[in-house]
Amino acid sequence: MAGIWGNLHVNDAIVFDGRIDELVATVCLNDPRTKAQLRADAVRALSERAARMVCTCGDAHCAGEPPTTDRDLVIHVLAESSTIDGDGAAPGYVSGFGPIAADTLRILAAHQGQREDAWRAEQPGKILHELRVGEYAHLGLIPHTPYYGSVDATPLWLCLLGAHAAWTGDLALFHELAPQVEAALIWLDHGGDADGDGYVEYDGQGGIGLINQGWKDSSNAMVDRDGSLAEAPIRLAEVQGYVHAARLAVAELFERAGDHARGAQQRRAAHALRRRFAHDFWLEDAGTYAMALCGPGDPRHGPGTPLRSLASNAGQVLWGGLPSVARARRTAATLMGPALFSGWGIRTLASTERAYDPIGYHVGTVWPHDNALIAAGMRRYGLDRAAE
Repeated sequence: MAGIWGNLHVNDAIVFDGRIDELVATVCLNDPRTKAQLRADAVRALSERAARMVCTCGDAHCAGEPPTTDRDLVIHVLAESSTIDGDGAAPGYVSGFGPIAADTLRILAAHQGQREDAWRAEQPGKILHELRVGEYAHLGLIPHTPYYGSVDATPLWLCLLGAHAAWTGDLALFHELAPQVEAALIWLDHGGDADGDGYVEYDGQGGIGLINQGWKDSSNAMVDRDGSLAEAPIRLAEVQGYVHAARLAVAELFERAGDHARGAQQRRAAHALRRRFAHDFWLEDAGTYAMALCGPGDPRHGPGTPLRSLASNAGQVLWGGLPSVARARRTAATLMGPALFSGWGIRTLASTERAYDPIGYHVGTVWPHDNALIAAGMRRYGLDRAAE
């Protein structure tokens, strides 16, 4: 799939394809650009909240209005090439990966899961993964209305709320979203940890949705050293880091609000997760953490089998603050070794793995957002040279 990334202002719900057509219609028939060029330029105009496009016919009367500067909510949009060319009716997906903004948190909270719905992977308290518009969504032929097949969105929403309060110094939004915070915490304890082993997991039963429900959501992303795919349930390493960071963030919010008992409760849960993770995920011979724990656990052997492939997942564990200083240094050294560090960045899967593909979606490529979180994690542990 060919596509483009763009930043769009969102006011409630924007029908992406329709807004492109509206903007294209603001230029005259003498504009020399092709339909595809006009629609691509319309995406840029949307990102700037322009009311009109600038016509390139040469007539001064066709000049569009200058863009406004009010961009308090921005989301990332991946638009398929067929949408830009005018042959498709919807973007690939629209998802809330924008800057810290109260409206981002409110919109996600407004779509928080309310019931058990296997078709959409919805559960009470769960934050959505993806929202689509267009004919398939309108007719109910796809579950993305919205779709909740992601186990990382909920802890990351809590992290974002904590970051918002830290940057603004204001607890008003925390108080406003208190019911949604409670629901998200309940999901972490129960809906996200269905087997009660202390880890947030997913069952891998994607149906028409996603089999893998972390950020590496392609069907072959969770692969072992022998090339076999992971067995469900799958407990992703980086997701446990997100949960750890989320609990500490919420603990601070409770404490700042005067609820020290709830704050202490979340800190205890975070510390327990850190101890458990250190025991279950660490691979001493590899000097890093397992990508995930997979399969059903048991009292004798613990919660699942470690997925031992060398991968970038361990780098995001540093961002979540789970490792000790000593293990963070060893993990960073492994990440910066020739198998994982390409010179351009850290690969999603090491070049020494059987499933490695340098252009595979999550099995060898280098992702900027992945490397950004890894670099932030390294900086957290004072590993500035590696981060740079």
